[in-house]
Order: sequence, then structure tokens, then C-alpha cells
Amino acid sequence: AQSVRQYLVSNGIGADRLGHLQLPDDLLNQHIFLMGAPGSGKTRGLELLIEQAVRRGDAVVVIDPKGDEGLLDRTFDSSVRHGRREQFRVLALPYPYKSARYNPLESFVSPSDVADRICSIMPRRGESEAFRNFAWQFVSIIATALHRTGQTVSLAKLENYTFHNTWLLARQLLQKLCPDLPLSPDLTTLLNSYRQYCLVKKRSFIEIDQVISMASMDREYFGKIAGSLKTVLAKLTSQSVGYLLCPEDVPLPEALEGQDRPPTLSWKAIDHERLIVYFFLGSLIGPDSASATARMTLADLMSYVGRKYAFDDASGFAKRRLTVIVDEVADA
Repeated sequence: AQSVRQYLVSNGIGADRLGHLQLPDDLLNQHIFLMGAPGSGKTRGLELLIEQAVRRGDAVVVIDPKGDEGLLDRTFDSSVRHGRREQFRVLALPYPYKSARYNPLESFVSPSDVADRICSIMPRRGESEAFRNFAWQFVSIIATALHRTGQTVSLAKLENYTFHNTWLLARQLLQKLCPDLPLSPDLTTLLNSYRQYCLVKKRSFIEIDQVISMASMDREYFGKIAGSLKTVLAKLTSQSVGYLLCPEDVPLPEALEGQDRPPTLSWKAIDHERLIVYFFLGSLIGPDSASATARMTLADLMSYVGRKYAFDDASGFAKRRLTVIVDEVADA
């Protein structure tokens, strides 16, 4: 501190303003943005905020796209020091078999929320905007169909039903919404029966029509307009990443057989169980997967907070405080 003071005095930069920085507790429900050059103390400042949040008893989430092992260690140490070791969780993309699991698409208000989250991680400049709009439409159609058939939405299901088994999803939707319709194995017969069914019932089923229209598209043309979506989903459903981000759809690997199942995270559990969760994403190893996971996590958080404001009893908010720390926020 003395050497810093001498430097400031010798350069005439704010020497008269050097002192302790204190933030009133009631200001911590605002956003705090720390800026500075590498090595200037930003991460060490975050350590103090994390330590204080753990000590207060907050639910604490640290989203670290790069993966700072020192910050991870100190967050864990804070949990132990304040008697909260059992509440500590870590999701680590570089270490999938030592990690908790998390489906960033499981909870939403409307299936269109899922499309928003997927498109938030896609390029959105120049010619990419058109393909992003196509991706939003396809994801919304598949997510709506999954929701209507009572299935959990996940990255793996989106990839499967968008690019491999769209007709299978159409049949599942027909069985759910038109239970007395005979499901012929012949596709032409099935579609004719469905059209006749709509005439008899004097109604239409927009969810079914959309899936059928999507499944009927020329596959070469579909591959061109949905290529960017396919790339994004392929990266997020690859073996190790898919195992972490699709808990219900990717089975436990043989290496974990016989062991306790890894915990599965959700914002509701984080909030109500006062968990301390560290997202160690390893952007130096897989920058695209790390950035995409961070963005979807924040989008999922915004959706959860929106549902709390809309539907929860506001009187309980102050008792369940949630502190979210993002290191290297530009990557998220």
C-alpha cells in the first residue's frame, strides 16, 4: 500500500483520494462493474464480495468463463470457513466427471424462451441475422412440440428432433393431441388421415402443422438454412459437454458407474437451498462452449428472476438473497 501511495503521489494521480472503499449493504442489490488492467486487482476484489456474500448466507453463484483456479479455491474455502461446505457445488466443463450437471433449457415461461436462449449464442451480424431467424423458428417449433408432449426440453433433444427424427416428434405430437387418430406407419396415409381428422373436428392444430411443415422441407435446403444452428448444437452436445448439459438425455459414463450420481443444478434449487455454485467453464480450452454455457446460464437466470417477480410472493425476496458474480464478463 505504501509503494502504491508513493507512486500516486509522485505522479499526482488521486493521491488525496486514497483510502478504504466501502459499499453499504443495501447498495448490493444494484449492479457493480469492476474495470481495470490485468493484475490490477479485479479478481481479488471479487473474492471479497464472494467472501462477504457467503458469510451473509446468500445463495452465491460465480460464473467464471476462463476458469481461475485461485478464485475457485477461495470460494470453496469461504464455504468451509462459514460452515457451508455441504452447500458448495461446482460445474466444470474441463472436468466433466468431477462436475455437477445442469440443463440450461429445462425451465421457461414459454417455449419461445428456449429459442431466445439458443439464438443468444449465435452470430448476429450481417448475413448471419437471416440464419439466426431461421434457427429461432426451428427451435421454437421443436421446443413447443416437446413441451406439448410433456417432455423436458434439452440441447440433446433439440439436436435430435431438429436434424434426425422430426417425423418421430410429429407422430408423438399427433398421438398426444389427436388420441383417436389411427397412426398409420405409412407417411402418406398418416397425413391424409390427419387432414381428414381436422376437417371432421373443424379445427386446426398449429403445433402439429408446424412440425409437419418443418419435417417436409427439402433436406438439402434445410441443411443450408439451419447449418449454423446444427454447428452450435453439435458443440454443446458433444460427448463430455453434452453429458453435463443434458442430464436426462445423456447417460452416466462407465467411469461413474457404481458411484453416487452427480448433483443436478437448477436456479430454483440454488435459490431455495442457498447453494454456493461455481461455474468453472474453461474458455482457454473450449472458448465457444464456455461462452455459450455462460450466456445460456445468465439467460436462464433472467427467466427465473422474471418468474419470481411475476408469480412469487415479493415479501420473501429479501430473505432469499442471491448474489451473482461474473468474472471476465465480456466472455459471458
